[in-house]
Amino acid sequence: MNIKTEDTCSFCKNAPETILHLFWNCEIIQTFWTGISNYIKNKCNIDLLEWDANDILFGSYNFDKVVNLLLLQAKHFIYYNRIKNQMPSIEGFSKQIVSCYRIDKYNAKQNFKITEFDRDWERYKNLTHTN
Repeated sequence: MNIKTEDTCSFCKNAPETILHLFWNCEIIQTFWTGISNYIKNKCNIDLLEWDANDILFGSYNFDKVVNLLLLQAKHFIYYNRIKNQMPSIEGFSKQIVSCYRIDKYNAKQNFKITEFDRDWERYKNLTHTN
């Protein structure tokens, strides 16, 4: 579980590591969120979101299913990197997106919802190709 003995942020080392700091306020993580937004824009030609801390922490009804799923996956990726004492990277996260896509597709097939899956992921297909 990687219990910490001090409260300093695992990434920036400049502030106490609260949930809000870990997933939003940290300058390293802010750069990561900007990188995700730019990555989606470059790969899918979707000018993404002005998101805020509430959107990141809780998701938003203003976002579609895939964006909310990607936000959840990004938080998992941030926490995973925290545990591994690594900096989160867009390259690493792009691999997580592909894995997420495959799992979501498998679940859709198992539940006979492939049409909905295809509709949900249509705008984001370019994120799922490994180059």
